[in-house]
Parts: sequence; structure tokens; C-alpha cells
Amino acid sequence: MKKIDILCPVYNESENILFFISEFDRIIPRYKGKYEITFYFADNCSTDNTLDILKEISKTRPDVRVISYAKNYGVMKSIYTGILNSRSDAVAVFDCDLQDPPELLEKYIDLWESGYSFVYGMRASRQESYLLTLFRIAYKKVERYVNPNPVHIESGAWFLDNEIIDVMRKNNNFDSYLPGLLSRVSYNSIGVPYDRVNRKYGTSKFNIAAYFSYARDGLLSGTITPLRISITVGLTLFVFSLLSSIYFFLAKFVLGIQFSNGIAAILILMLTLFSFNFLILGIFGEYLGRIYLAKTHQDEAIILFDSSGQK
Repeated sequence: MKKIDILCPVYNESENILFFISEFDRIIPRYKGKYEITFYFADNCSTDNTLDILKEISKTRPDVRVISYAKNYGVMKSIYTGILNSRSDAVAVFDCDLQDPPELLEKYIDLWESGYSFVYGMRASRQESYLLTLFRIAYKKVERYVNPNPVHIESGAWFLDNEIIDVMRKNNNFDSYLPGLLSRVSYNSIGVPYDRVNRKYGTSKFNIAAYFSYARDGLLSGTITPLRISITVGLTLFVFSLLSSIYFFLAKFVLGIQFSNGIAAILILMLTLFSFNFLILGIFGEYLGRIYLAKTHQDEAIILFDSSGQK
């Protein structure tokens, strides 16, 4: 009988734990005798009684297990280490607030059984503030410019086959933007659209600062486009300094326009020096970026087939 882990990262979610388990308990019995499903709660050093509640539940329910971290490593790191520590055939990742409905698990398992190795949720609609929606739209536009291969995977609800997890274990290169890492190591993947709802209990621990940090990681993950800004700025300044030189030369010797002594020379010299500085920084950035890309390409999954077409 195959095993499936339901991995849930938690931080100060004492109000949601019992609700989370009870909602999935409505679905799990449908797979009795077919799959052995286990809850794995990754506690990110909660400061309330979350860990105590989990320990009490695990005493009476052998299908509930707890991972406790020594300090708060962040939600992405806790999910990553939780996935790597799984020894099951597949791992389903769900947030404890259940804004991603548990019914997704059934769709994920169906798609997994049909041959998909990685299934992820695609949020068709969200119940959030208008300002946050505007920031999200702006982020997507910037991402399309910065990253030639934008990531379509969102955080929240995922389903990973053990083959994907094995690739992650072998590479063991943590990326603080986990969707970017998963987009590189996953293959034969599919997204499932759904409507995201508001949480029923407690408040979100993901504040505005966390959103901006997450967006920053997303823009910098798997791309070196920001490093190439220096080269663009350097070339622009160099062209501007060249045009300025031509203008001052024509203005003084052809048109007879007089300038204060040294103004033209200082301006052109400063522009030229600044352009060279940016160009040199851009060259260094290009080399560093190529090293970074070589490292990230190690994460990419490689699928091998024999002569009969078997994977």
C-alpha cells in the first residue's frame, strides 16, 4: 500500500490545528485500504501552545507526527526540510489556515494516479484587499520583464511524487523562493485552478514585509537579469557622454557658443568614468551570474528513457 504524507507548516496556529485535521478526516476515509495517509506538522518554533496541542494529538493518533524546529527558519525552509525528510511515495503540502481547500487533495491524487509527478494549485480568485491585488499585478508585470521564464507555481498547495523529492535530495540546493526551485526540478506537472477563501480562525502571520521579501526572492530566483542592469546603465552613460562630446565640440567650434571654462571637460569626464564603472560592475556581475546559473541548472530534473520508452 502506497504512502502519502500531508505536510503542514505551522507557526502560532493553535486555533486551526484541530479544524485542519477534522477537514481532512472527511476525505481520508475514502482512500482507506488504498493509501496510508499520515499528517506531518512542521512547527516553526511557535510561541503559543501550537506544539503542545500537536504533541497531545500525536499521543492518541499514530497518523499524526510532528517536526519541531529549534528556531524560526521561515515557512519556505520548513516546507523544504519537511519534504526532504519524507519517506513516502508522495507529499501533499497544505497551509494550516485552509485557504486552499482540502478537496484539492482528491484532484491531486487523481492526477497523480493518471501519471503526473507534480500537481500544484492555481488561484483563480482571491479574497484580499484591492491594494494587495494591485501589488500582485505590478509584480507579475515586473517578473515578466526580469525573468524570461516566469514561474507559474504559487505557494500554498502542492503534491509531489517521490521522484521529484529524490531529485531535491540529490541536489540539496535550497532556494528561499521554493516555487522557483520546484519549477526547475519538476517535470510532467499540471496546475489545478481553484478559488482561495479567507481563513476561518486566527490571523495570517504573513505581513506586508513578508510579502515584499517573498516578491524579492521571486524576482531574483533563477535569473541574472538584475545583474545586467549595470551593463545597460554603463552603455547608456557612455553613449550619452559620446553625444555630449560631439555637441560641445560642434557648439564651440562650429556654432561659436561659449561655455564656462572646464564645464564641458568635467561633465564629459564624469559621464565617461561613471560609464566605465558601471560596465566593470556589469562584467563582474555577468561572471557571478553565470556561476549562479550553473549552480541552479544542477537542480533541473533529467528524465531518461530506455529503448522501449520506459522511464
